[in-house]
Amino acid sequence: MYNKFTSKIISLFLPFESIIENLTGLVSDLEAENDSYQKFYEYTNSLENTVEKSFDCNRVLSTEEMINLLQPVREYLLSYSDKLEKYQDIKRYTVNSDDTFKIKVLKRIKKIGLKTFWFKINASNLYRRIRKKTPLEYTTKKQVVYPKQLAEYVYVNLFFSKFLVKLESVLLEREKLFLEIKNFDHKITIDILSGDIVNTEEFKTTVLDLKERYNLLKFDLEQYFSEMYALLTTEYEKLEQLTNTVEFPVSNISKLRTEQQYGKLELSLNKLFEVYKIRLFSISEHWNLIRKVRLVCFKSVESFSFTVKHVMKHLDENYQVNDKKANELLKQTTEAFKTENQGLELVEENLNQALVKGIVPNYLDKIMKADVKTELNSLSELLVSGLSSINQVYRLPLKTKFENLKSEKQLKKLELDEIIEGWAHELIKIPLEKEIVLFNDFQTRSIAYLNELSGIVEYANEYFLSSSGEEKEKHIDEFMQGIQRAQQKAEERCSNSILFANRLKDNLNLINKKLIQEITLTISPEQLKIRHIQMLKKRLILDFKRKLNSYFDVIKIFGRKNYLKAVNILKELRSKYSSYKEVLGLSASQASINSELSNYLSETEVAIGKLPLMYQKLFSIAPVNNAKFRVVRPKVGEKLEKAYSNWTSAKFAPTCIVGETGSGLTSLINEFVEKFGHQYPVVRINPKSRIKTEKEFIDLFSELSETDELNTFIDLRDVLLTSKSRRIIILENIHRLYIRKMGGFDLLNSLFQLISQTNSKVYWVTTCLFYSFSYFEYSIGISNYYAHVAILDKLSKDQIKETILNRHKYSGYNLNFIAPENYLGKRSFKKLSLNEQQQVLQEDYFKRLFNYAQNNLSLALMFWMRSVVNVEDNTFNMQFKNLNLLFVNSLNSSQIATLYAMVLHGGMSVKDHCEVFELSEQESVRQLMVFVDDGILVNKNEEYSINPLVYRQVVNHLTSLNYIH
Repeated sequence: MYNKFTSKIISLFLPFESIIENLTGLVSDLEAENDSYQKFYEYTNSLENTVEKSFDCNRVLSTEEMINLLQPVREYLLSYSDKLEKYQDIKRYTVNSDDTFKIKVLKRIKKIGLKTFWFKINASNLYRRIRKKTPLEYTTKKQVVYPKQLAEYVYVNLFFSKFLVKLESVLLEREKLFLEIKNFDHKITIDILSGDIVNTEEFKTTVLDLKERYNLLKFDLEQYFSEMYALLTTEYEKLEQLTNTVEFPVSNISKLRTEQQYGKLELSLNKLFEVYKIRLFSISEHWNLIRKVRLVCFKSVESFSFTVKHVMKHLDENYQVNDKKANELLKQTTEAFKTENQGLELVEENLNQALVKGIVPNYLDKIMKADVKTELNSLSELLVSGLSSINQVYRLPLKTKFENLKSEKQLKKLELDEIIEGWAHELIKIPLEKEIVLFNDFQTRSIAYLNELSGIVEYANEYFLSSSGEEKEKHIDEFMQGIQRAQQKAEERCSNSILFANRLKDNLNLINKKLIQEITLTISPEQLKIRHIQMLKKRLILDFKRKLNSYFDVIKIFGRKNYLKAVNILKELRSKYSSYKEVLGLSASQASINSELSNYLSETEVAIGKLPLMYQKLFSIAPVNNAKFRVVRPKVGEKLEKAYSNWTSAKFAPTCIVGETGSGLTSLINEFVEKFGHQYPVVRINPKSRIKTEKEFIDLFSELSETDELNTFIDLRDVLLTSKSRRIIILENIHRLYIRKMGGFDLLNSLFQLISQTNSKVYWVTTCLFYSFSYFEYSIGISNYYAHVAILDKLSKDQIKETILNRHKYSGYNLNFIAPENYLGKRSFKKLSLNEQQQVLQEDYFKRLFNYAQNNLSLALMFWMRSVVNVEDNTFNMQFKNLNLLFVNSLNSSQIATLYAMVLHGGMSVKDHCEVFELSEQESVRQLMVFVDDGILVNKNEEYSINPLVYRQVVNHLTSLNYIH
């Protein structure tokens, strides 16, 4: 009979036994060192099925169910009669040691009354014996018992109240067991999914302890209910002896009092079920979150595993395989050159055909079709979607522990949207975006590597083919060195490619591990509350920063113009201040050029000559014909195209291109001819020396007439106008048509007249130095004779850096930047890695170089070559030389005039100098040689020009003195 009570209460523990079986099986598998992840995955699926089918956190016995369950017990007790009379037992008059003082007094009084009653009976019996009547018995006082009321009392006060205590202990143990199962399930989830060492002994002990406690509870319940009827009978019989005595007055079992007590116990039962229902609900709610998070973790592991596998396959098939092919081919070529005849066939077959036209284009095609970014983005979307699956409202005890819950009010609603958004942003999107950036960087470096590799090979090949005569042997040696450097880079690339793949794999696995650790470790109610507050704070801070940045952007837009105006005003003031100091002789630094600087400047050509011939050719100060070395100048290009289009439409379109010495005028003309030279005949004229007479000028155009001799401007004009086809004439360096003396503008005026008269037949393109053009504009208004004047775009620091590094990469040499003298880096510089230090020093070098060379590319290229300290192990060691060029402040007026003339004319011969300054040839030679000895001027082909290394300082000094503008 008692089994139904036990089974009913034990049903509250469902599905505890099934869960324990699952845990026991999992621990056994972990002990056997099976695949822990796979076994845990199987355990999770089994647990989910068990919990979904059998676990009901709302499973409790209502008060009505409990009363119905206990009704047989009540009926068993209420089977007694309504009233029973009997004599009291003599023991009811005996004072016991455990009686209260009141009972003792009442018993003594009662005993006195009994003795008095018995004394009366004794007297009556004496009289009755005389009368020969039956004597009276010595009896105690009659005791009226109400068995049903007493049974009701026993049921309510001695059974039901104690049963509630027992039931509370059972519900408390149920709460503890499920709480420990939840915590155990959470702990094992963290250990297995985060890859930590699983302590199987500890887990085994925990599972055995849970199982033992559950079995002990079942046994205790069975024992309790098996002894229930015997105990109730004993209690009834015990109280029946005491009822309606001083020890137990009949008022104690009054119907009203019993009903009142029964009502209180019903309320206690209701409260008990309510409290433990709330506690189990909160445990179940949190356990539900744990299980959902675990499923998200499984999905994360699967997604990462799938993505890593595909990315590694992609890197292996599309990158590493091709890297190995290129390396093996270069290695084979290098070895072949060492042992076989160095013929063109080997170069053509291995390098030009197999590598440059085979491997490189195929490799580039695979790189451009790479879809790693899409895979990582898809991974991010999958993970965010998985996290969103746990986004619902949970009711958890955020301010108290599970075991201290007493009412539903203590359960607080917790929405995970902020936390999930934070997880998605911090643990998924940002890390994966970083990996995408790193991969894009790797992809960019891969393309740069291929361009560099093909560039090294192509340039080495060009260099090899350009050799002849005595230089051939030296060219072959440098060619082999170039191929060897390419092969070294290919080997480095193979190592870097493998290293990147392993690092990417490790990073993705680390992102997965951090994601799992974060979401599994922070899903306790306390941690969730903390994280929720943290995420709210971060979002508010981000919103504030976003608004602040938008305000700053508005300020920048409106303040930039005023800022630039203020900067220009300050520059002008500073320039004026410097000019007045120069005029008044108040210059702070008047030191003449020292021997160290003089030697540095004058030995420039010798120092550059010590560099590898291939490198000298790469950085030679000469017009660029090769498109891969050109600097893009979009504004000038657009103007030239527009001017040419106007001329083809029969509009007036003479064009003058203006730029500094060495700024790339001739290179730009080469690009123009390459683009449009096939449409009309092109005549390029570049006077090598100064043109001073009409005859010299006309001789420049001698190739235009095959039959007639050209003697005058009219003859030249007629030849151009009577030509059957239109043509393009490019006259470079028109400043060579001018000399600063009386009648110096005559040839320029004749040129402008010729341009005006022949525009219909000739598209005139001329070039002129910037400061010469400025002087001509001030003197004769040169721009009035041209429809289009295109001033070369100013180069940015990044353009100069890109141009230099682009040329350098074709050499195959490595770079190592050395800190300049008195370098003051940031405090954190020494803490940086070597690569980071090199990046800082490289940036510092190009910043100094740009400030020094500004818009002059030739000056930047020359100073780059002059910055080479030495070449060791295929590495160029570069150091910026801080030149103290304040010697210009000490120049006298005669020297300044000479330098001004050099800037204005773009260089002068001794004869030009004699004519301009009306000096004897001997005096001119003496003045010019002083500059040459100091390295300020260089003599090339009997023409003197300003050393490019001091050109910028000389121009700035002349500007400060208002010589040029």
